[in-house]
Amino acid sequence: MSTAVIADRDIVSDFVTVLVTHRHLHTAEQLGGGRWRVRRTGSERPELLTADQVEELVMDHVISAFAARGLADAGADF
Repeated sequence: MSTAVIADRDIVSDFVTVLVTHRHLHTAEQLGGGRWRVRRTGSERPELLTADQVEELVMDHVISAFAARGLADAGADF
């Protein structure tokens, strides 16, 4: 998994919206206090995640998307 840090939390929120729109996530709701309720596609129950966990989720999807296009190594740790 990625250990990268995205400094701007608004960017993380924007990426989460994109993941929901493209059905990579079923739902995602920002709860405040750095917590999120995320239901992954195919999962029956939502998970409560910290802001850091959501950031990692976003980075993993971004890295996978670049790797699928031959632009990055899927095993890379940015």
